[in-house]
Amino acid sequence: MTLAKPDISNSSGAKPKKVNSAADKAENFLVGDVPLTTIAQKFGTPAYVYDAGILKERVKLVQNALGSDVKILFALKANSNAMVAKTLRLAGTGAEVASAGEIAVAKAAGFDPAEIHFAGPGKTSLDLETAVAAKISCVNLESAGEADRLARIAQQTGRKQGVAIRVQSFGSLQGSRMRMSGSGSRFGVPATEVPALAQRLATDDAFEFRGLHTYGGTQCFDPEAWSASARGLVELADQIEDDHGVRVNHLNFGGGFGVPLFQGDAEFDIYSAGDALRAIIDTPRGHRRKHYVELGRFIAAPSGTYVARVTDVKVSDNTNHLVLDGGMHHHAAAAGMGSVIRRSYPMVVPDRPSEEPIVEYAISGPLCLPLDEFASSQKLPRLRVGDLLAITSSGAYGLSYSPVLFLGHPLPAEVLVDGDQVQLVRRRGRPEDVLSGQVVS
Repeated sequence: MTLAKPDISNSSGAKPKKVNSAADKAENFLVGDVPLTTIAQKFGTPAYVYDAGILKERVKLVQNALGSDVKILFALKANSNAMVAKTLRLAGTGAEVASAGEIAVAKAAGFDPAEIHFAGPGKTSLDLETAVAAKISCVNLESAGEADRLARIAQQTGRKQGVAIRVQSFGSLQGSRMRMSGSGSRFGVPATEVPALAQRLATDDAFEFRGLHTYGGTQCFDPEAWSASARGLVELADQIEDDHGVRVNHLNFGGGFGVPLFQGDAEFDIYSAGDALRAIIDTPRGHRRKHYVELGRFIAAPSGTYVARVTDVKVSDNTNHLVLDGGMHHHAAAAGMGSVIRRSYPMVVPDRPSEEPIVEYAISGPLCLPLDEFASSQKLPRLRVGDLLAITSSGAYGLSYSPVLFLGHPLPAEVLVDGDQVQLVRRRGRPEDVLSGQVVS
């Protein structure tokens, strides 16, 4: 069945809205129903501010597009704040974790262990022991060696651990800006080796063999390429059942749906991907299988705003510099860490978002290294010391991706807004936090 494809442009992030009061009838940038300026005044800067309404809208969008036969897992690596995760749990997602620490976050957010899956290429013994002790539903195995280690741990507990095999093949996911599959990849098991490993896992008393998992890459804007990967996983599952007699009841198709961050980026056509996936799994075997996608950036990125304050404005050889109280130590993705081509995230001046941009600025943070730069030439309204600047589309791979210990700056506050309700969900750090865990004698 092909679904109607509604306009999804309004689900991509917070929008400027009119705020009318006796004191301020100017246009303001809102998160939920609250001016970002009000939030910054109350909680200080730098800060991350998340819109719970957008988080819930994004889950609804994905579920509507992919259908009720597909379970969404939120990838905690994208945003490891437990209250963000709880919001998504209440909206209907499971959780995908990648470490013992993320298992702790998932538990704090209230996820049922039956709806937690563990993925990652370098699981330590502590990770595996924590997963087994927590009784999480499924560990996605990356190798036969990892299976050996997990079997020993599971046997010590006397309970079977649910497992799936991460499949390496189906080529690199074309159109992805970061590819995580294909020949020679360190992620997963080559497709040619999967049937034999599946037979072994299905007969091992330490395991309950669930099925297969794949993840080709992230920031994929090509729904046909993503659907081809999903089709390959189904075909491999059918082959394992037909040729090797092993039941495959669980398929995780990964995710990586692209989020438009830069000029020229298009919206990922999730309804086209959903139509294709529905057709792929609409088979007698598909009707008995459980199907999953794991999404982090696509759900969380549009919900978040990173707000910082201008601490200095200066001119150097005709270059206008804005220096902020926040930088790449809090938001490495916006500073281009890991990118071949550095491009600026979308920015807005919260108290005058519609004012015409007239000045080109180089925008940096407080760190003493050249990489601490959010933009080399960004046109904005004229700004002064004390003004706020917001970086939108920052709900994913913000704080969780950043070198927060560099130069000892405190962690930013994190705030969750649901309509007109504002909640502090991470206290602002203190300078002395840099000593946490250190042993001084």
